[in-house]
Amino acid sequence: LTQTALRERADLESTRRRLKASQIALSGFTHNTLPTLDLDLSVGYTGAQEGPSFSEYMGSLGTNLHGVSGSALLTFTWPLLDLEVEGNQQQAIALKQRAEYEVTELERSTSIQVERAVSNLRTSMLILKQAQITTSHFRSAEANQTKMLKAGLSTTIALTLTEESLTSARVQQVLSQRDYALAIANLRFQTGTLVKPLKSETNLPAAY
Repeated sequence: LTQTALRERADLESTRRRLKASQIALSGFTHNTLPTLDLDLSVGYTGAQEGPSFSEYMGSLGTNLHGVSGSALLTFTWPLLDLEVEGNQQQAIALKQRAEYEVTELERSTSIQVERAVSNLRTSMLILKQAQITTSHFRSAEANQTKMLKAGLSTTIALTLTEESLTSARVQQVLSQRDYALAIANLRFQTGTLVKPLKSETNLPAAY
């Protein structure tokens, strides 16, 4: 049941998603602290020159003639003293650590809550069984008192007291059934199976 809770609970899934988002953000900010080497190449054509052959198109290369031109730009960047980049990275590290702590703590508390819910369910089940046995005994006692009264071997007062005890036992049984149902609902809630999440293909309003 604990593994089911760790797998199905929506709050855990949400916390894990926040952790994953913080890891992605940290990866991006860490990348910004690395040195970069950019190469820009450009090719153009300027002016016009007449000529009888196609070779005139390339005639400007190595000369001052008009025609095809090109350039190359190599840029090296190393953000060693960029405080903004470093600050963003440290903030991302802090957010990631916080998300990891939240996941760990929620998993721990979830395990404890599931164990308590199972224990409460077992206790409420035993109480309900005992209440059912008690009700059954008082029902038999009422039937016996009725027979004895008809036979003149008992009194109306004794029958009345037995009926009151039966009524009290029935009330206790109903309360025990309620507690048992609540214990089941609580266990399903703690394991994340009380309400199933909506499927991804479900159509939701635009506000979502």
